[in-house]
Amino acid sequence: MTNIGERIRELRKQKNLTSEALGEAIGVSQSFISGIENGSKKCSLETLGNICDVLGITLSDFFKTEDLAKRALRLSENMNLSDERKTALDNFKGMSLEEQTKRLLAMYEKLKGLPPEQQEALEVLINHLSVRQ
Repeated sequence: MTNIGERIRELRKQKNLTSEALGEAIGVSQSFISGIENGSKKCSLETLGNICDVLGITLSDFFKTEDLAKRALRLSENMNLSDERKTALDNFKGMSLEEQTKRLLAMYEKLKGLPPEQQEALEVLINHLSVRQ
């Protein structure tokens, strides 16, 4: 999977949208969209959700949930997790792709209410997961 900016550019072009038109549709400048696409600007979860709305896709479509789940699981194997979290992760691994998608989307909805510093920490994780490995 490509990084977030590359994925936005790919999907935007598939919809025949300019970066200016996408920026206008979500209330940001063309240069901000360009910065996200070239990796010099960070994309908040809210902005990414707005971009997905304009592109007519879900967040699971954007992230190709199967790839995201596999990457998260692979990364988690290198983390020092508590037994409780290991059990939760094992349960997640055993879920169908459909159930994993539902869980990830439910988590996204909860994220909207987090304080900005927690959203930023999660953005870092999402960006890390979306970089080619």
